[in-house]
Amino acid sequence: MIIWNCIDYEGFRRVTLVKGNFIVVIVIYSEKKARFITAYEVNDIENLEKIKNSPEWA
Repeated sequence: MIIWNCIDYEGFRRVTLVKGNFIVVIVIYSEKKARFITAYEVNDIENLEKIKNSPEWA
């Protein structure tokens, strides 16, 4: 499983989990708490590569 830290707004962190062509996005809002945002299957390999190659945001 590959994990990227994607966006940081007002102390919240959205994390994208990728396994194969399935993506899950969660938001971490404290040390031990997170909330599910969305999950989907990527059908376009080009879009999946864009997600995997996107920069990490601090």
